[in-house]
Amino acid sequence: MPLLLTCLAVSLAVRLTVGLGVVSGLSMWPALSPGDKVLYLRCLGPQEGGLVVAELPGHGPIVKRVACVDQGRCFLLGDNRDNSYDSREFGFFPDSLIIGRVVVIWPHRPPAAPAAREGSPAPSTRTTEDSPRSDRARLPGR
Repeated sequence: MPLLLTCLAVSLAVRLTVGLGVVSGLSMWPALSPGDKVLYLRCLGPQEGGLVVAELPGHGPIVKRVACVDQGRCFLLGDNRDNSYDSREFGFFPDSLIIGRVVVIWPHRPPAAPAAREGSPAPSTRTTEDSPRSDRARLPGR
């Protein structure tokens, strides 16, 4: 019984302090790409230059870089400025809506594209102009 209670307590503590998100947009490209996973700690607040997961009302969770921290609020920017909905549009962001600071990134590695045969055109690549703008991070259990 004590082992079960210990396991439950540890599980609850991890669930309350650690989160995992999956990037679905291009606003943080090239630092983050769709399919990348981010591990964030809820107990860590924003730090200039760092990445955070924040709850944008009416939009859901987003991943952005902290450009400035000022008196309980921060200015959040996407690295891909031409393809990011961020503080340039919604203003300073209250620290109370910061879910946590990103501490680990697991890059998504898509399968390698087949090599082009001699005389055939190279495989096409997608650019940011080909993709819809999306700043959402899918967070399990939300």
